[in-house]
This record gives sequence, C-alpha cells and structure tokens, in this order.
Amino acid sequence: MRKPPDDHNAENAKSDYELDQLVGPVGNLYTRKGLSPPFFLRDAAREWLGLSQDEIVAVIEKHFRDYRHLYIAGADDQHFHMVRSAIAKALEAKYPARARADDEPMPRLKRMGPIRKNPPCERRGRYL
Repeated sequence: MRKPPDDHNAENAKSDYELDQLVGPVGNLYTRKGLSPPFFLRDAAREWLGLSQDEIVAVIEKHFRDYRHLYIAGADDQHFHMVRSAIAKALEAKYPARARADDEPMPRLKRMGPIRKNPPCERRGRYL
C-alpha cells in the first residue's frame, strides 16, 4: 500500500494520495459495469473537490441507472462529459453560487449608443 505523502503541496487542494483514493473506487465502479475507466478520469477528479467519495459514487451510479442504454461495453470516454455534467450539478446543488440575493432587482442593461435607423435602400429609395 502506498504511504501518504508527508508534505502537502499548497497549490493543489488534494495530494496525489488523496486523488488516488478517489479515482480508485470510481474506476472500480466502471470496471464492475464492464467498462474501461475514462482516460481523463484523474484530471476530472481534480475538479470534484467539494464532494465526498460516497457522493461522487452515488452520482455516477445514478447516471448509470438513468442512461444504461448508452453503456453496453467498451470505453466510456464518449459519454464522460455527461458524468462530468452530473457531478457539476451535484456540486452546484451542494454549494449554490449566489451572485445576488433573491429580493434584489435585476440590473438594468445600459444602451451602448444611440438608436440608429436602417439606411435607406438605394435601389428603391425607402427604408428596409
């Protein structure tokens, strides 16, 4: 078994050991479904920092149930964007982005310049 690193890289929120702990069970889930794990699974897992391993596995299992007709056998790279989208939705549900309060009015858009009429049509001498 691999020993966890002693020093933590301040730039990365997860060390390689923690990333391995997340990617392993997710890859195992794909293998149990008869699929090859996606090629970009490790890179995508770096974006899933806000969810626990159990939450990620639950989202992927729900995705497999909902879209089982897409997963017959082979690699999963062609539908991995759907898994990433489902996990992004789970992250948004857990940590909603709040740009403004619900009771604040919508900001008014400013007009960029004067309103111009269409130039006259030279052939007919009238506006379009």
